[in-house]
Amino acid sequence: MEAHITKHLKIFCIYDAEGSIIGELTYLFKKIFKNFECSMCNITHGKVSTKKEWTTKLKSSRFNIEALHLDEQSTELKSFTKGIAPCVVASIDGKLTLVMNHSELTRMRGDVDIFFHQLEKKIEEIS
Repeated sequence: MEAHITKHLKIFCIYDAEGSIIGELTYLFKKIFKNFECSMCNITHGKVSTKKEWTTKLKSSRFNIEALHLDEQSTELKSFTKGIAPCVVASIDGKLTLVMNHSELTRMRGDVDIFFHQLEKKIEEIS
């Protein structure tokens, strides 16, 4: 069963930010001046760029994982995640399922290892 699930499974990590230049600048402004936090951003990024640990874990993961900004989502995914980003969503045989919500991601405090450990557990639960 695991091989089937892994083969027809895609994981989407959704940031609570737009990916355009204006979106990135808006996020930076909100982060600096309004104490705004994107828990998914904290897991994948350090102060300036993508965390090396994230890149390493991503490459070695058995899952097909894609991190997306709000404006990079498909129409279906955007509709599913409206109002709940940041979050992690799984597409299993084309059906979208919420895997981790903002609160769960926040509790990880930006820890990449905890994220991948929790992801493994959550995927096991839903498959």
